[in-house]
Amino acid sequence: MSKLSYIPADSAMTPQETGAAYDRIADWLDGAAPPEHGRPYLETLMELLPPGGHVLELGCGGGRWSEPLLENGFAVTGVDVSARLLESARKRCPRGEWVLADASEFVPSHPFDGILCWDSLFHLPHAKLAPLLRRLPAMLRPGGILLYTGGDVDGVIEGSMQGVRFTYAALSEPDTRRLLTGGGFDILRCGHDQPGEHHLVILARLAGRRP
Repeated sequence: MSKLSYIPADSAMTPQETGAAYDRIADWLDGAAPPEHGRPYLETLMELLPPGGHVLELGCGGGRWSEPLLENGFAVTGVDVSARLLESARKRCPRGEWVLADASEFVPSHPFDGILCWDSLFHLPHAKLAPLLRRLPAMLRPGGILLYTGGDVDGVIEGSMQGVRFTYAALSEPDTRRLLTGGGFDILRCGHDQPGEHHLVILARLAGRRP
């Protein structure tokens, strides 16, 4: 990853542009070693989900985060805007369901037991990120679990991977928490898992009892 710099909000990439950018580096990304950070949060997510529960991963990439879910008996529906990354996901996890779509426009046909958004929704521009956070409760069953990461400073930054430009947008931490709690989420954990980075991790439960 190149050095990051703040840019005007209207310079943020569209989801389609982000998908095309990931298509260009899909082979490299698929061969890159998966980061170890975040695995404790994934383990906690699996502990909180009902056995065999169905998880929606928004921004699933090549399926590296979906793979342990499937290996532990959960069902997974993965959504991503990169066709090349979804090809990798299908090869890695043939038992998953993979959907090529802009996560901010995806409308599921049924609610899920959990939603996983790890290092994915921060590619959405502000105009799409906030409305999606408001829609997440409608995608979950009562008592459903959300694992979400994003930045914690309001603004848009840009950088590059393998010489390909990417942009990242974030709301402030208070605004993110406000949107989630306003939609009925109870925040279970909220913190930063990468020292020195503005990497916000939120684990939350939707109010209500599971049916």
